[in-house]
Amino acid sequence: MQKTVLDNGLTIVTDPMRSVETVALGVWCGTGARHEDMKYNGVAHMVEHMVFKGTKMRTSLQISEQMENVGGRMNAYTGREATAYYTHMLKDDYVLGLDVISDMVQNSTMPAHEIERERGVIIQEIGMYRDAPDDHIFDIAQEQAFKDQTVGARILGSVSNIQNMPKSALTGYIEQHYTPKRMVVSAAGNIDHDALVEHTERLFDGLSKD
Repeated sequence: MQKTVLDNGLTIVTDPMRSVETVALGVWCGTGARHEDMKYNGVAHMVEHMVFKGTKMRTSLQISEQMENVGGRMNAYTGREATAYYTHMLKDDYVLGLDVISDMVQNSTMPAHEIERERGVIIQEIGMYRDAPDDHIFDIAQEQAFKDQTVGARILGSVSNIQNMPKSALTGYIEQHYTPKRMVVSAAGNIDHDALVEHTERLFDGLSKD
């Protein structure tokens, strides 16, 4: 395994595997639900949804089409400690995956109509989660263990919070927390470490500084 820390604090880690023909890579941001303002509980997860909805260079359709056209898979998740955006694709296409993810985390436009649409999606997700007792019980336990603390707050937030989440809370969260010293670009597969470092330096030059 190899590790490089760029001058701005962004960390790059690789685990080369020459015997495979694919690369799994992603961006792990050291920020999640516990880093929210309680007033905007649910913002970290909503940001994760919204960065897929278009950037200054790509529409939401272009984001999905560019990945699917080369057989790539992309997904994301939000936890209490971290948020991740990751992809798995053929080795010759990994730079496209890195480009798309870097664009999403740096240049999300968050159109108003997409925010309104996504409110409904997340509220449905909250309802589905509450209908799964084996998941719901862990939220209750977390809330009781860490009352009135963000580490005890629900990752999805409340229906009321999602209904009233302002765009300024979403963009402000990115500006405050999606910074290079909090982020790791990690890749495993048929990949050259120095090449990934070079591409990452070029593609992540728009990050807010700590």
